[in-house]
Amino acid sequence: MGNGPGDYALVGPHWQGTLPAGVVEVRMPTTVGFILLRTYFENEAALPATREIQRGFTLTPLSAFLSGKAWKPVDVAADDPRRQVPATEEELMHSLVFFQVLNRAINEGGIRPQEEGLMKLFARIGISPGMTFDPATLDKATREGLTKAIEDGLKLVLIRSSTMKQSVVNGWVIGTPVDQIGAFGFDYLQRAGMAHRGIYANTPDEYMAAAAVFDSESKPLTGAESYVIHMDKDQLPIVDAYWGLTIYELPGRYLFPNPVQRWTVNSIDKRVKYNADGSLDIYVQRSSPGKDKEFNWLAAPEGQFQILFRAYRASERKMYMGEWGPGGIKRVK
Repeated sequence: MGNGPGDYALVGPHWQGTLPAGVVEVRMPTTVGFILLRTYFENEAALPATREIQRGFTLTPLSAFLSGKAWKPVDVAADDPRRQVPATEEELMHSLVFFQVLNRAINEGGIRPQEEGLMKLFARIGISPGMTFDPATLDKATREGLTKAIEDGLKLVLIRSSTMKQSVVNGWVIGTPVDQIGAFGFDYLQRAGMAHRGIYANTPDEYMAAAAVFDSESKPLTGAESYVIHMDKDQLPIVDAYWGLTIYELPGRYLFPNPVQRWTVNSIDKRVKYNADGSLDIYVQRSSPGKDKEFNWLAAPEGQFQILFRAYRASERKMYMGEWGPGGIKRVK
């Protein structure tokens, strides 16, 4: 689509019509979806222009776009029934609300070809397009069976979530696309397991990630120690977009206050300094490594932490096949 401004129409699989000149059609495989939008900027100086670009993004129904009339999204009240869902896994494990949400998703999102047989099975308990699932209409044995199914089903999801295909390279845990990620096909358990880990999932050719909670000696990363991540010139990631390393405090995996209020070192920051031979050293520690090295510094918290490497649009296939990892995190002794 390019990098310039434009108008794009997201249309469902059954939409038929003619778009105005200049509007690009983007055909969606389902009638319901979501957009994960990222805006690229190179440094802090570019933030004002970036925010101006972000303010220029609008999402409008095609009918309002064609009519030119102002449109405002409908507010969903806090007590709207659609918000009344279990807030924790513990609640979900003992609630038939799951099936109500599933039925609503099927009604609103539709089904895909080849799912008709599955819907016939679901219809036996009141779940299918055009149907409304009401636990009160079920007999005692069916309600008990479905409650047990929720408990067993969540256990299967948790197992899949914790056993995604992974490899370990230089101490970094890297997902491998043996199982589909981001484009799940009919692997419903893989989709559920991935959603449990993080609901948004890009396809491997768009996004590669590696996580580390241990150093090169298999000891937990902690602010009580100092570390260096070294990558030779020929080991540096080759990407069409950018790559970066971000540090998170454990156990919450949150960003945390630090002296420079910066949590990432990435390839688009021109202030990052490379060595004379083209290699790169990144310093992970609580105190500054020196003014001349601060843009190569990931300021660590007091306790344990995690480092996450992300690469967008990796050029080398080995990066998203689980065969490449950043340099090991070596403790400075």
